[in-house]
Amino acid sequence: MKRFALLAIAASISTAAIAAPETYVIDGNHTLPRFSYSHFGYSTQLSRFDKTSGKIVLDRAAKTGSVFYIPALIIVIGSAIMQYYQSKQLMPDTKDSKGLRKILKDAGGGQQADQAEVNAAVGQFSRYAIPGVILLVTVTIPSAL
Repeated sequence: MKRFALLAIAASISTAAIAAPETYVIDGNHTLPRFSYSHFGYSTQLSRFDKTSGKIVLDRAAKTGSVFYIPALIIVIGSAIMQYYQSKQLMPDTKDSKGLRKILKDAGGGQQADQAEVNAAVGQFSRYAIPGVILLVTVTIPSAL
């Protein structure tokens, strides 16, 4: 009977140890994270981090885990900034062109819209909209942060 009690106590202690969440610290000397992203579908930009830090929390009993990776936020913000500059290079910058709101207002009044003005206005809008959308989408991806 004593053996059974000792085995029951040992089993309960070992399951309690297994059920506790485990925390792992990322070893920056033995980790080399790499990432890539598409540049408007024309090319793939490849990059890496030389310095890595963060931690991983794993709860096997609840089948959950979390990763706190500090450089991931830098990737997200850097991606949005890079997208802004890439779209700025590809889309024409005409400071004297009308805005999209003005073009639509004139078209509502019966004036024919010039296609070049419409393209310039949409380009100006997209220069800010595309990086904003990329920032919002990548922040909401659970694996990004």
